[in-house]
Amino acid sequence: MKATMSKSEPVGEEAFHIAMDEYEAESKATLGDLLDDMDAKRGEFESRMNLKSGRDFFNEKPPPMQWLVEGVVEKGALIMLAGPPKTAKSWLTLELGLSVASGKSLFGDPLLAGSGIPGTVLFCFLEDGPYNIHARANALASTKGIKDVGALDTFFRFGGGIDMGQRSHAMAFADAIKRGVPRMSLICFDPFRNLHYGDENDSAAIIQVMDNLRLIRDVTGSAVLVVHHTRKPSASDKSNPGYAIRGSGAIFGAVDGLISMMTVDNSERDTDSIVNNIHVRVKGGREASPFSASLTIKDGFNGRASKATWEVSGRI
Repeated sequence: MKATMSKSEPVGEEAFHIAMDEYEAESKATLGDLLDDMDAKRGEFESRMNLKSGRDFFNEKPPPMQWLVEGVVEKGALIMLAGPPKTAKSWLTLELGLSVASGKSLFGDPLLAGSGIPGTVLFCFLEDGPYNIHARANALASTKGIKDVGALDTFFRFGGGIDMGQRSHAMAFADAIKRGVPRMSLICFDPFRNLHYGDENDSAAIIQVMDNLRLIRDVTGSAVLVVHHTRKPSASDKSNPGYAIRGSGAIFGAVDGLISMMTVDNSERDTDSIVNNIHVRVKGGREASPFSASLTIKDGFNGRASKATWEVSGRI
């Protein structure tokens, strides 16, 4: 009878190789689990921090520039319109808003073309009264070839009660717009000083206000135009008009674009027009060249404007 042969345990070099194979297999499994865990944690970290990897970021091509007014107001941008007192800033705000609401060019200038598509505009006049705005809008509409200004998709709000220094106010405002008018094109606030109760020179307070205005821009998808005053300009402000904005430098740093108005001395001109040199700064694209624009207003029998005409008198 044959004796049963038992397989002997590996020894020497064979045993070493078997042990190494088992170690490598176990190490790979452990390393794989570790890498999977790291990937999961990385994904969770990116999600919680709202991060985007460089690969994903550069694989997404930026969309083309979309203008509400060519070279002046970009779609979905936060814009500051600034100038000294009595430079027709509110008039220009209405002109911009009517251009967006009608899709027509700004000042009737083909180089400042509108989108060609009528949009929806909200005017928040925190200082001017409704009767003046009613007259001004009709006066401007008549020279823009708008036969029925009331037929445009516009909304008006007068008086205060909006505090953009409070996050809750901004969130409530943005939510109301998104729910009520989900495709708003432009929201205008006039003036900035009535939009908050903080110190304009307090950077921390102003940063909060500008963050809240950006929140409205982002939630609604609308461009936001804010009218503000400038201080007395210095010689350097002619080439850098953003520096002349009154208050903290955080204001200019927070906006996507700036429309700056500088009054031209009319003392030697035989005209009743208000003439301004207008500079535009657009951070995301090419802006319109600086130009001079004049506003001529004719009053009606009741002392309010009956006709108002903007005219671009040339590039500067």
